[in-house]
Amino acid sequence: MQTDSGKGQRLKKISAFFASTLALIAGLAALAGNLTSLGSFWTGMTSEEEIQLIVQLATEAHENPDDNFFKESQYQVSYQSASGDGELRISYSSEYFAEQAKAVGILGSGPYFTLPKVGLDLKIVNNSRQTVFLSDAVLEVSSSLPDNRPLLAFTHHEGLEDVIQFSNDGWGEPARVQMYARIQGRASDPLRELHYGTLPGAQAGEYNFDITPLLESHGIPVDKIRQALGVMQKVPTGFDEALPLWGQVQAPCVRTVGRIAYGDTEESRRQTDQQLAASPYDCVVDVEGYVLMSWRDNAQAESSQRIEFKTTVHVTPPDALGAPAFGPTGSYDMELKTEGTDYTVHSPLSQPIEAGKFDRFILWLGAPRSSMHEFVLRLKFNNTGELSSRKISLQYLMPRSNRQALDELNSDQEAAGAEEEAL
Repeated sequence: MQTDSGKGQRLKKISAFFASTLALIAGLAALAGNLTSLGSFWTGMTSEEEIQLIVQLATEAHENPDDNFFKESQYQVSYQSASGDGELRISYSSEYFAEQAKAVGILGSGPYFTLPKVGLDLKIVNNSRQTVFLSDAVLEVSSSLPDNRPLLAFTHHEGLEDVIQFSNDGWGEPARVQMYARIQGRASDPLRELHYGTLPGAQAGEYNFDITPLLESHGIPVDKIRQALGVMQKVPTGFDEALPLWGQVQAPCVRTVGRIAYGDTEESRRQTDQQLAASPYDCVVDVEGYVLMSWRDNAQAESSQRIEFKTTVHVTPPDALGAPAFGPTGSYDMELKTEGTDYTVHSPLSQPIEAGKFDRFILWLGAPRSSMHEFVLRLKFNNTGELSSRKISLQYLMPRSNRQALDELNSDQEAAGAEEEAL
């Protein structure tokens, strides 16, 4: 039989056991609570909700010193962006697409377009409690399609007589090209359709529109023009043999709708036909009109464009004929494919952003040729974190002549680098 003192000792032990058990439970609960708080703390430090990504259009002039001479006569291009339906849409525009006459043609063999750089201006605000280190940029591209739109650039080369020239600087061939024109200052004259590739010396694929139908009704001997152009195909004697034929064209041209390109027209008209026939042959006419062009896109849908123009055309060859804010802290280049689906483009980044700070950097985008793209941008940070943009669509312009000039520039730079290494 237990004594009262024995019962008391046993009750004390049981109470102590329950007390320690309760303390352990309370301790575990507190530890779990602390771990939960700690987990929230670390999650909060890398939470994508506390790091804000702002994506905007980036664009700036892409100067090439060699192009400055022709820049004023090139077609200017700019990029714009618009937002809607959860998407950032980037597209280009140019005076080329405006229905306004371009006063002069473009000299030389291109480039015919002045292209700015285009890319994504990224601003990241770090509202977390630790430094974020952006380590990788990924473009998850859902589609890239070639832009097969023809670009009939209105060109004007020395040594061309009796034609208006357009060069296709796009990557697709037009299904149909028609020109309608008349002599400037004769609004009562109907616009006449002119054809290309009909004069002697015309090459396949050239868009050299024959203006002689506009001259014939004014008494200018078109037959002599054709003969002279035919004779000039001879090498090297053609030019000298064609001089008497051009002399028969000069006088009627100057006395009717033509003018002297490099002299006084009124004074020339007071000269005799014999004097005009012996003069430098620089009679020109001013022509205005438009070109109609149609083509088929990737979906085989037909599109069309009307290109207004006005220009000066040599009827007879001129003298010396035949002479030919907060600044970004970094930038990265990312090259898209001309055509493809479901591929990725990566670029390593090195962009640390301190807690409570913000950063700005540029992703410059490019492609081998004109093309249209749809993609989502993802930025990797702190090993496992990720920021995602909304859907982005890009209409990118890279005409043939700009591609060729860029390739030549890169080749020259590589050759110069190789020469320096060899020294």
